Parts: sequence; C-alpha cells; structure tokens
Amino acid sequence: MRRLAVVLLAGTAMMPAQKHPTKAGVFDYYVMSLSWAPDFCQGKAPDDECGQHRGFVLHGLWPENFDGTFPENCPTKLTASPSLIPEMPAAIVPHEWQTHGACDVAGGTPAMFFRKAAADFHHIKIPAQLQQPAATVSLKPADVATAFATANGAGSAATSFTTACAGKEVDVRICLDKNGLLTRCRIKSDCAANTPLKFLPTN
Repeated sequence: MRRLAVVLLAGTAMMPAQKHPTKAGVFDYYVMSLSWAPDFCQGKAPDDECGQHRGFVLHGLWPENFDGTFPENCPTKLTASPSLIPEMPAAIVPHEWQTHGACDVAGGTPAMFFRKAAADFHHIKIPAQLQQPAATVSLKPADVATAFATANGAGSAATSFTTACAGKEVDVRICLDKNGLLTRCRIKSDCAANTPLKFLPTN
C-alpha cells in the first residue's frame, strides 16, 4: 500500500518485496491519489504543510497496470525539488518522483511529470460537501465514490473513483487513462464498506 505519511514511507521497507517492472512509459493507466490533509495533520504543529487548512492534497499520480502490478523505481539520475509542486506535501515530492514519476515517460523530467500531475489534480472537481467543511463530514466509501462521480459528471462511471484507508487517514483514488480522462478502476477499496469515513474539518 502506497501511503501519504513520510514516517510510513520508511516502514514500507519492512514489507515483503514485490517484483514490479522498471521500464518507463510501459503501463496501462494512472491512479491519482488524493489525501485528506486534516487527517494527516491532526495533532501536528501548524507548520508550512499543516497551517494552510487545506482539504484534499495530491498524494501521487501512479502509473498502474491492469494486472495489478505497477512500474516503480525506473532508472533516473534526476531529482525533484520539494518545492516543485505546491499541490503535493513537499516532504513526499522527491519520493513520488523517484518511485513513480520516473516511470511515466522515457526521458521525462520532474518538471514534466509534476506539471501533468498538477493539471490532472485541478481537473478533478471536489464534491461540494468536501470543499473546506467547517464540521466533520461522515460518508460511507461508496457514497464518497458516488459524490465524486456526480461532481465530475461521470454518471455511471462511479467505478472511476474508489477509496483507501490507512488507519485514520483517508485517500480517494481516481483512475485516469493516459490522456487524463476518467477510466474504470481495476483497484478495489480497502475501506470497510459499512463504516463511515470521517473527513475532519479544514478550519
């Protein structure tokens, strides 16, 4: 499971190693992951990241394959500056480039990848009830997916949206084709279907 918190990134080294392709540009679609910042920031000092009272932030734009594998750690000598994309928490920018972004296109650069990621992020419309809520919003996973589908005019394409749960942190996963258009997700929610997800207020 790919996670937002930097402290959890280090913990992934303890997970069993999986073999994934490492050739840039060879994948089927993207998974864009949005993380609910108030969950991550709960109890943390209001520093540059957690003092902005943001709702969804960009966790990542991940190349993915239909068979459940995904390219990662494709060879690159380029590094990404943490300040390259304000839509993403600065601390995870270098990791997201090295692990996922370098696999986007052969010969790609951090600037190219994060420019695309930011454009895709801003193309997605956030449901009204999750735009800077002043009180906690509780929604079941299926209702989150439906709300995003409705907000984005997807109609029956609710299968383009799913959720991921990591403790108390909530991610919304959005599946996009290589042109940035909504496509059907091949990944399933790992959130308990009948347990409401709690989106803490942004204030």
